[in-house]
Amino acid sequence: MVRRFDYSLVAVSFLHFINDANVLLVPTVLPLIIEEFGLSYTQVGFLTGMTAFAMMFLQLPLGYLSDIKGRKYLLSFGIFLVGLGALISGLSKTFLQLLAAQLLLGVGGSFYHPLGYSLTSSLYERGERGSALGIQSSMGDLGVLVIFLTNGYLALIGGWRLPLLVFGVLAIFSSLTPILIREDVQRVDNMSHRLRFKEVISKHVLSLLLMYFLVAAAYKILYSYLPPILMLKGLSLTVTNLTIAVATFFGIVGSITVGILIDKFGEGKILSFLSLVLSIFSLILVKVSNIFSIVFVVVVLGFCLYGLYPGLYSILSKKVRKHVLGLTYGFILSAGMSGGFIGTVMAGVAADIFNVEVTLLIFSFLILALFITLLIEELSK
Repeated sequence: MVRRFDYSLVAVSFLHFINDANVLLVPTVLPLIIEEFGLSYTQVGFLTGMTAFAMMFLQLPLGYLSDIKGRKYLLSFGIFLVGLGALISGLSKTFLQLLAAQLLLGVGGSFYHPLGYSLTSSLYERGERGSALGIQSSMGDLGVLVIFLTNGYLALIGGWRLPLLVFGVLAIFSSLTPILIREDVQRVDNMSHRLRFKEVISKHVLSLLLMYFLVAAAYKILYSYLPPILMLKGLSLTVTNLTIAVATFFGIVGSITVGILIDKFGEGKILSFLSLVLSIFSLILVKVSNIFSIVFVVVVLGFCLYGLYPGLYSILSKKVRKHVLGLTYGFILSAGMSGGFIGTVMAGVAADIFNVEVTLLIFSFLILALFITLLIEELSK
């Protein structure tokens, strides 16, 4: 359990709330955007995958830079860009303008995860690191919960643009938060910088790269296409968003619970169980039509999906040295975001060819591949 609940953990956790809330604003009002611009599911894939497209190129160099120059001022600049991208998204009049604004938001969103998680991992030792990462991870989930809880109502008041404007302004003001964080920046020479890349590439890190690729692809697919799937099952936008908000609440519970459990029991078996449940329940969602059954299945998906993240972050933090945490997080997360972009676009193409529920089958396949990877990793110990 975490014993040092100080300003640094509070600040990076709050910024995770702001970052993830803004990154996922578009899916909360996606049916309204589809209706206004007449989008195909392939276009939806590009739109919701645009943030991941930016992140897959930038998280590696940003993680590398943070190990050398420090993290807090880079975090501040990144959150400012996130807010600016959300504001411009809310002011967009065409699909191409919205696409470009989401790309800017993705550039800003590239800063948080390699910097924020490496900062927390460097501040806490193994006995409490899992719990600290669980708290930090859960605050990002809380940001997702809040936007799904509120944006349906905000959209009723001012259309789909209002939520983007509100949370964009909040992000810009929040960009001042990291300034008071205390961090110990290691100064190393240029030769050491080059040697760091050799420390990052290993068999264990490459297996984690595959895991992050699969999880990021599955996560982006679920949040991109779950709203239209639920609306096709007869739910209104408000009820759809409330359902996803409830699932995200239980995702927060799952994130914190798994963070505590892995400190006691380790990551492998717990993550394998969660991934197996995810794969099965996503297939069940294709068949159910009763609203209570839908809510139950989506809640289970939320608990298990969000529970994966603190376990993966904990595995990563154990396998690399502290002075290359930023670089390694950047490397892994960049590869993961490539999965997010490729996954959403390919799922959109498949949805146009077949139907939107085929995205749940793709989600199940990706999570099953994660289960197999975890099982192989566990057996190879």
